[in-house]
Amino acid sequence: EHMAKGRTRNAREDKKDKKAAGLLLSHKAKRQIKKQIVSKQVEDARGEGKTPSANAVLRAQGIPEAKANKDRIASGGSAGISKSGKMIKKSKPTPPQKKKKANANVPEGGYKQCKGGHDLRMMRTPHDEYNCDGCDAGYLKKGSQLFGCRLCDWDACSKCAAQTVMTAELVRESAEEKVMRDGKEKGDISREGEWMWVRKVDTYKNRFMQLRHTGSGVVAEIHHYSVGQFTFRPGTAAKSYCLAETGEVMPFQLSFPDLENELVEGGGKPFPQEAGMMLGNWKLEFEKDRIIGKTEAKEIKTTKHAEREVSHINPKAVDCRGMELHFLPHGNIVWLASRRVGDMAVVIEPFMLPKTVSKEAALKAITKG
Repeated sequence: EHMAKGRTRNAREDKKDKKAAGLLLSHKAKRQIKKQIVSKQVEDARGEGKTPSANAVLRAQGIPEAKANKDRIASGGSAGISKSGKMIKKSKPTPPQKKKKANANVPEGGYKQCKGGHDLRMMRTPHDEYNCDGCDAGYLKKGSQLFGCRLCDWDACSKCAAQTVMTAELVRESAEEKVMRDGKEKGDISREGEWMWVRKVDTYKNRFMQLRHTGSGVVAEIHHYSVGQFTFRPGTAAKSYCLAETGEVMPFQLSFPDLENELVEGGGKPFPQEAGMMLGNWKLEFEKDRIIGKTEAKEIKTTKHAEREVSHINPKAVDCRGMELHFLPHGNIVWLASRRVGDMAVVIEPFMLPKTVSKEAALKAITKG
């Protein structure tokens, strides 16, 4: 028993001595040396004339690794040896994947209209509380593509919408972009006009208000339930956008196309300059020759309607105090971010892409009108 302990102790010391002298090789070093020996054997065996394969040479020499490789490859395994003697991994054949069953709720060919029979329009989600009403995909990421109807608050994702709808929306988007280009070229036409407004309450008792500038055709839509979702169209038949409370601008939809049509046909009312207006968290007032909307909301309400279940909504409060909207006399709109977001503003001009600028630059645009 005493000698066994001594042998164990001496063996450990020998191992330490070999390691210190560099005579003890690691597993990695042993593998590298083995590869070099195999590679040299392959080169020596080839000689002149027709070159045999590396596996054939090694098998002829009786190298166990090559035999094992042959057996594994024959049985659909995962190894081989290259001409240089290096091991090559071959993936195992993957079993055929089962096709996912189509959602039983989605009609054949996809949705073409909402549940109310309205055509679907393409948009991007301004936040992560939108979900597809056609499938159970859950809540979609901000910026996801949706085909929906704001009038019925019904949306279908790109997997559930019909291909014909997607194609038609791409064509419509091209037409809207052409309107933007043509309107930009006609920038010398008069933009004189005034802001007219009209309001409506939907079936969920949510209040919407649209303002339209009679000279430029710019339309703005604000909601009582969300100060962080301001929607606008920078000219008649131009592309519409949504401006989130963070300053991000995304293609979106006006909630009530019929309100816009009513304004185009001259059915709006002039803004009450003395009394001003209130709409949810927005307070609109007339100062000099412009309309200024301000909010002191400490929390953004979501787009989930008042009578729906909202227990899933993140209760985190978002401070929107200090956010402002300036409706200028020539149809321009300037959005100033809240104090929480900081030095950010967005300038909206007729038939122009929205521009993100500093608050200092935005104040100059406001002064210019």
